[in-house]
Amino acid sequence: YRAPQPNGMAVIMCPGGGYSRLAMDHEGHDMAPWFCGQGITYIVLKYRMPNGDRTLPISDAEAAMKLVRDSADVWNLNPNDIGIMGSSAGGHLASTIATHAKPELRPNFQILFYPVITMDKSYTHMGSHDNLLGKNASAELETEYSNEKQVTKDTPRAFIVYSDDDKTVPPANGVNYYLAL
Repeated sequence: YRAPQPNGMAVIMCPGGGYSRLAMDHEGHDMAPWFCGQGITYIVLKYRMPNGDRTLPISDAEAAMKLVRDSADVWNLNPNDIGIMGSSAGGHLASTIATHAKPELRPNFQILFYPVITMDKSYTHMGSHDNLLGKNASAELETEYSNEKQVTKDTPRAFIVYSDDDKTVPPANGVNYYLAL
């Protein structure tokens, strides 16, 4: 979605859906008018489900970051003002790109709505865990995709939103990520 008066900023939105489906409307397209009204170019990412291959959604998000950065001149964007956003499992995907991607694919900022951050079975969203990593994931794999444990000095700044009564994604996901950041 192109903003009528673009300010050079872009956001790539990763809808949620527990890594089993995409909530494209209420966690994707429905937010476009607001972002475009702020002058922000808004991209909704239709990423592939893992179906046993966790690299699929991650590679799709990395490809989106590359496409937007490579198109910055044509789309009148600032290549250093491109963020990634996600809700729920899409928040996990967004925070994975923010913590795992190579520097040229790393976003400049993250916007996370009730994101799944951890793969720690004691407080993750188990559907996202099982669909991304598998029901019998190793402790090493769970640690690798527990993004609160992957924060470095290069992890971009984040805006994180939860409600304290969220029964699906425990707010501790975001609290621990915030503390790590």
